[in-house]
Amino acid sequence: MANTEGLTDEVVSSMLAMPSPDEERQLHSRKHAADNHPRFPQRALARREEMMESLGEGEMPAARVIRASRAPKIHSSAALKNKTQNIDIKEQSITPTPPAEIMERTQQKGDSDRPTDSVANKNSHRPVIISDSIRERPAEPNNNKSTSATAQPKKRESRFKQRQLKKGGSTNPTVGGFPSLDFAPVGSLTRKGRMAQGQDSSSTVTSQMSSAQSTTQYSTKINQSTSPQRANDIGNVNESMLANMSIDEIRDGVEEVKSILSAESIAFLRNRAKQKRNDQVTQQKDAPAREKITAQNNDVGGPSLTKEMELELEEKKVREGKEKVAELLSKIRTPEDMDLAYNEAIELGLAPSLPTSSLESTNDKNFTDERNSTLHTATSLLRSTSFRQRLLGARSVCNILEEDVKAMLIERQRSCFSISTDDRMSLQKSYPPLLPVAIRCILDESLALAHTSSGMALLSQGLRSIHCLMKLFVHPYHVVNVNPSSIGVYDPFELYATSFMSDISHVPSGAELYPPTTITPIEKSGTNGSCYRADSSAASAESDAKVFYNDPPWILLSRMRILPCLSDVIAFLSKDVSSGGRIQVATLQSICGILAMLAVRLPGAALAIANHKGLLPFLASYCLSPRPDESGALFDTQNVLPFLILLCTLARQSKDVAGLDMPCDSIMPHLQGILCLQTDNENELEVQIWSLVLLRILVRYGLAIEHVQSLISIAAPHVAVQKPQNTICVHFLSFFADICDASNVIQSQSGSQLSSIPEQDNSLPMSAVWLSSSVKSCTTSLPALLRDCSSDDRDSVLKMASSQLRFLSSFATAAKQSTTTASVPILSKESCRSVIEGILESDLLKHALETSLGWSYRASWLEVDDESRAIALENEAIACAFVISFMDLAANFATDNVIAPKLLVAVLSVLNNVKSQNGELAHTNGNNVHVARQSWFVEAEYSVLKYLSDIGAGENGRSLILAFAVTLVGRMNVGHEALAYFVFGQQDLFRVNGCTDLFRSLFLGELSVASRDRKEQLEHSAKLFNKGPLNSLRCTADFSTAANARQERFFLPVGTTWIWNVLSSTITSGEAYGEDQGIKNATGIVAGALSLLMQLEVSCPLQVNTGTKLYHLCNVCLFPEEILRDDTIAASLSLLFSQLCGVPSKESNDFVVVRDFIQECFQHSRLSRAKKATDDEATDTDPSLATEKLLLDDEMRALDDFVGDLCESFIEYGGQYVFCARFMRFFFRHDFPTKITKSVAEKLLPILNLLSVEDETRDSLQLSLLQSMKGGLPSMDSSSRDSSALLDIFAAALKKVNKLNRQDYFYMLSISFLSRNMACECGLEAMKKRLSGVTSAIFYDVVLTSKQLLCDKSGTKESMVGRVIERCLDYSANFQMQDKETQKLWQWTPSNESATWKMALDLLDCVKDD
Repeated sequence: MANTEGLTDEVVSSMLAMPSPDEERQLHSRKHAADNHPRFPQRALARREEMMESLGEGEMPAARVIRASRAPKIHSSAALKNKTQNIDIKEQSITPTPPAEIMERTQQKGDSDRPTDSVANKNSHRPVIISDSIRERPAEPNNNKSTSATAQPKKRESRFKQRQLKKGGSTNPTVGGFPSLDFAPVGSLTRKGRMAQGQDSSSTVTSQMSSAQSTTQYSTKINQSTSPQRANDIGNVNESMLANMSIDEIRDGVEEVKSILSAESIAFLRNRAKQKRNDQVTQQKDAPAREKITAQNNDVGGPSLTKEMELELEEKKVREGKEKVAELLSKIRTPEDMDLAYNEAIELGLAPSLPTSSLESTNDKNFTDERNSTLHTATSLLRSTSFRQRLLGARSVCNILEEDVKAMLIERQRSCFSISTDDRMSLQKSYPPLLPVAIRCILDESLALAHTSSGMALLSQGLRSIHCLMKLFVHPYHVVNVNPSSIGVYDPFELYATSFMSDISHVPSGAELYPPTTITPIEKSGTNGSCYRADSSAASAESDAKVFYNDPPWILLSRMRILPCLSDVIAFLSKDVSSGGRIQVATLQSICGILAMLAVRLPGAALAIANHKGLLPFLASYCLSPRPDESGALFDTQNVLPFLILLCTLARQSKDVAGLDMPCDSIMPHLQGILCLQTDNENELEVQIWSLVLLRILVRYGLAIEHVQSLISIAAPHVAVQKPQNTICVHFLSFFADICDASNVIQSQSGSQLSSIPEQDNSLPMSAVWLSSSVKSCTTSLPALLRDCSSDDRDSVLKMASSQLRFLSSFATAAKQSTTTASVPILSKESCRSVIEGILESDLLKHALETSLGWSYRASWLEVDDESRAIALENEAIACAFVISFMDLAANFATDNVIAPKLLVAVLSVLNNVKSQNGELAHTNGNNVHVARQSWFVEAEYSVLKYLSDIGAGENGRSLILAFAVTLVGRMNVGHEALAYFVFGQQDLFRVNGCTDLFRSLFLGELSVASRDRKEQLEHSAKLFNKGPLNSLRCTADFSTAANARQERFFLPVGTTWIWNVLSSTITSGEAYGEDQGIKNATGIVAGALSLLMQLEVSCPLQVNTGTKLYHLCNVCLFPEEILRDDTIAASLSLLFSQLCGVPSKESNDFVVVRDFIQECFQHSRLSRAKKATDDEATDTDPSLATEKLLLDDEMRALDDFVGDLCESFIEYGGQYVFCARFMRFFFRHDFPTKITKSVAEKLLPILNLLSVEDETRDSLQLSLLQSMKGGLPSMDSSSRDSSALLDIFAAALKKVNKLNRQDYFYMLSISFLSRNMACECGLEAMKKRLSGVTSAIFYDVVLTSKQLLCDKSGTKESMVGRVIERCLDYSANFQMQDKETQKLWQWTPSNESATWKMALDLLDCVKDD
C-alpha cells in the first residue's frame, strides 16, 4: 500500500474513492483501442482539484511519484461504469451470451459516454500537473499492448499465490496479514463464509449458482443507478443484511473486523460514516432549493433536475464558498482584519467557532471530548508552514489557556487556596503532549517576523501562552500573579505582604515541591544561543514537553533557553519603543510573570535575571518612566505594577539581588516619584502599596538607608491624618516600623555607641527624631479610633490599629538601645499604657483573639474546617497582625499590676472557649491549609504564648497553656525553628514533677546542635523573626554544604504526634555518653514525656486518635529492661493505659481504635511507602466485615512484625510487668485480624498464665473480657459469630497449656468464646471435634456455662461475661469439687465421648424447651 503519512483524512478518503489499478489498465486499453484520448470529465476534474487543494500549505505527499512525459490518465465515471459492466458480463458467464451482443452492448454504452470529436480533440492535449514530488522519465513504448481489454491475456499468477492455492485451497487475501485492497472494492467488508460484493470473476466462478445470480442482480442494480443513489443502495442492502443477521453473527463480524483492521483504520471508517451522515443532513437542508429549481424548470417546460445538473449545483456551491474564502483572506492586512474576517466566516458557516475554556463543563464527557479535540486541532496549527494558520492556532490556544487560568484561580480561591486543589496531574491529560514545545518554537519563529504587526501579534500570543502554561503547571505555591487586581483574586502570599504586612517568603523550595529531574542541557553550537532546537529530534521534544508539565521552570531554564529568548524579545521591543511604539500590557505582564516564577523556583535564577543586562534595565526604564496619557496619569499603572511585583519577588530571594545597582538602586528616584503622587483610583493606590513593600524589603536588608530622610519627608502628608479610610497610611506606618527595626539592629551591632556607626548609616539613629511627630500622632489618634469603631468598619480599624501598634512597639524597642536620650526621643510609658488600656476596654481585642486563635488545639492543619469559618482571608491576616503588634507592645508592661491581669483573663477566656469548641476529635477533611495562612496563625499564637510565658500564667492555667504550646509546635513549619526553640526553652512550661529537663534538652539539641545545617537554619530563622541582619528573606537558609537528605537538614515540621513519637524512638545516646549515662538519659526523657502526656490526658487531652496513642505506648515495652523497671515509667504507663482503655466504649469505637492502631503501626514502620489506590474506605466500611479484607499486605506485615517483637520482649523480661501484660491483652480484641490473635496465642503459649494480673478487680477483668467479645448470643443481639479459626485457637491452647487455672484471664476468655459458640448451636459437629482432647473439667465448664447463657433470657455480652466470671471464680463450681457420680457422668474421654456429647446436647435442648 502507498504511504499516506502526513495526508489528512479527507485526502485519504478521496484517494480511496478513485479506481483501482486494474480498472485503470482496462480503461486505458479500451480508449487506446479506439485511438482516441479520453476527455477530462468535469466531475473528475473537480474531484482532483478538490483533492489537491485540500493539501494544506507545506504538506507534501509521503511517497515520490515517477511518471512518464505523457499526460496523466484521469479516470472518469464512465470508465468506472465500463469496468462494472465488464464485471457483470464475467459474472453472467454461467448463462452464455453471444459475444456480438456483448460487444454491441459495450459499444453502445461507450458511445453514449464518449464526447464528440471536437470536444475530444479539444481535450486531447491537457497540461501536465507539476509537483515537487513527481519526477519525469522517458515514456516507455507501448507497441505490444493489446488494443482491447477483452483480448488482453490473463495475468500469470505468482508462485506465492500458486503455493497458497495448492496448500490451503483458499484465495482469501486476508489470511495471515493485512487485507488486500485488490480483493474487494474499498469500503466493502466481508464476513467469513459470505461472498464479497463486487468480487473478481476468478473467485466468482467457483461460487454457487444462487450466489452468482444474486451478486449479478445486485451489481446490475448498482450500475444502473447514479453515484449518490448507488451509495444509498449499498447502505440499504447492508442494513437489510444486518437485519437478517443474529446478534451473535453481528458480534462475530465486529470482532473479525477488529482483528483484521488496525484501530486507526476503524477510526477512519467511523469518521467517514459520520461524514456521510453529515452530508445527508446537508442534502436534506438543500432539498427545498432543489425542489424550487425543479419546479421552475417544470414551469417553463424544461427538463427535470438531472444528475449532471446536481453535480453542477454542487460544484457551483463549492466554488462560491472558495471564492468567498479567498475574498475574505485577501482583505486581511492586520490582526484586526483577521478578527473581522473570522467573525464573518463564522456567520457564513465557513469556519468553526473558537473554543472556550477546557476547564469548564468537565462533568459533560461529550463536551469535554469535543473541547479536547478542538484544542488539539488548534495546537496542530502551531506547527503549520502557513503563517496565517500558525497565527490562528496561537490565538485559539492563547484564549483557551487564559480562560483556564481564570477558572483555576477562581477554583483555588473557592477552596481558600488549599494545597488539596493541586490537580496538575489530571490537567496534563487535557492538553496536547507537545503543546509547550510548539509554543516555545513559536517564540523563535515570531522574532523573525516581529517587525510586522502580525509577527508582533504572534509574539505576544506566544508569551501569553507560556505564561499561562506556567501558571497552570507550576506548583500552586510558585504561582506569582503580577496583576492581582485585574481578576480580583489575591492569594495568601500577596495578603501576607499587603495585609499581614510581613516580608518573609514562606514559599517552599523547589526540591520539596517537584520530583527530581535529570535533563541534559542542549550543547552550544554556532547558531543563536536563544533558539530552542530540541536537538532536532521528536524524542527530545516529547521528553522536554513531558518534563515541562512536571516542572515548567526547570525545563524553561535548562533546555528551552527562556532567558536568552526573553532577552532577544526585549531587545526587539526596545527598538520598537524607541521608534514610537508601545508594548501591549498583556505582553509586558507575561514577561514579568515568567521571570517572577522562574525566580521563585530557583534562587540562582533570580540572581541570573538581575545580572542579565538584557532584561531588567529596559523593563525598568519603560515601566517606571513617566508617560502622561490622556487621562492625566503620570504613570501607567498596568505597566508599573507587574514590574514592581517582579522586583519584590527577586529581592526576597537574596540580599545579593536587592543590593545590585540595577534594579534597586537605580529605581529609587522613580519610587519616590510614585509615592509623591496623590492617588485617584485603586490601581494607583496598589502601585504605591507595592512600592512601599519593595522599600520595606530593602530596609530589612539594611539597604537604601541613605534615602530614609527623603522617604520620611514624602510620607509626612500621607500620615498626617491617621484614619481607617487612609489605606496608604497603614503601609507608611509599617515602613516606619521597619526603619526602627533596622536602626535597632545597627545600634545593637555597634555596641550602642553612636560614634561607631558609619557616616552613611547616621540616618537610622536620627530617624527616631524624624519619626517623633508620627509617634505622637499614633498615641493620640488610636484611642479616638477605638471609640469611633463600629462593626461595619471594624476590619479597616483593625488594620490601621495593627500598623500603629507595630510602629509604637518598634519605636519603643529602638529607643531602649540608645544611650543618649538627647538625640533619640523616648516614647513615654503613660501614652503606651493609655493605648493598651483603651484596647482592653474595646471589643477589638476579643474579636482579633477569637479569629487568630480559632485553630488552636488542632493537632494538624488537616483537621481545620474552612467551611465553618465565614471569615475572609484578608480579615484573618489583619486580625493576626493586630494580635502580634498588640502583644509585642504589651510585653513592655508584663510586670504591670493592672494591665497584665486584665490581659491574662482575656486571653485565657478565649483559649477556654476555643478548647471547648475544638475539644472533640476532628476528622481529617483532606484540605491542607496554605503555607502562608499557616504562618500568620502560627506567629499570632506564638506571640500570645510568649506573652503568657513572660507574665507567668500560674498553676491554674498550666495544663491549658501546655496543651496550647504542644499543638502549636506540632503545626510549625520550616522557618519557624526560632519559635520552636523559644517554646522548648520555657522551663516552667514543661516542668512536671521536676523530670522534664532532659525532655526539653532533647529537642533543643535537635534544633541547634544535631547538625551544621540545622544550626544554620536556626540562626536564619532567628534573624527572620527577631529582626536581625539578613542575607535572604526566604524561610530556608543558604546552607554552606549540600544536604544528604531532607531529614538531616530540617527538624520541622515534627507532626501531629511529636510528643508521642518520643515513646517510639530509638535509643542512641549510649554511643555518645556511655552505656550507663545513655540509659539514664533515655530513662529521663521517656519519664518526662510520660509525665507530660499524663498531665495532658487528665486535664486537656490532645486531639490524637486513641489507637495512635496506644501504638506509641506499646513501643515503650520494647525499651531495655533498665528503663522499664523505673517506677515512674511503670506507674505512668499503667495510668495512661487505664485512661485510654479503661472506659467502656461502643463496638464501632473499638473498631476505629484498632484500625487507627494498625494504620499508625504501618506509617511508623519502614517496610513500605505504598499508598492505597483509592481513598480511605475504612470509615465507611461495615465493621462486621473481616478485618483482613480491609488491610493492605504491607499493613499486615508491619503489624505482624511489631507483634512479634512485643512477644519476644514479653517472653524475655516483659512478663514480670503488669503494664506489659495489659498491652498483650490488647491484641485479643475481636477487631484485630485472626492471624494476629493466633500469632500472639502461639508465641505466648508456654506463659499464657502471665497474662493474668495479680489482685485485679472484677470490674477491670470484666471490661477486658468485654473488649475481646463481639457480642452475646447471636440469636438475641444479632451480633456476628466467631470464626472457626479463632475458636480453634482457644481450643488448641486449652489442650496444650497445663498451667492455666480457672481464675486466669486466658482461661476465662477461652471459655467465653467456646460457650458462646456452643450455646448458639453454630457447627456442633465441628465443635465436637474442636473440644475433643480437652480435659473433662474444661468440657464441663463449657457445657455448664452454655447452659447458663441459655437460661439467661437477655443474651447480652455483659450478662454472658458476667456468667463466665461467676462460674470460673466460684471455687465450688469446679469440676474437681463435684461428687464422684457427676464426675463419672461427665467424663470426656475417647471411650465415652459420644455418650457425653449426647448428654450435653440433651441438656441444652431441655433448657431451650423451657
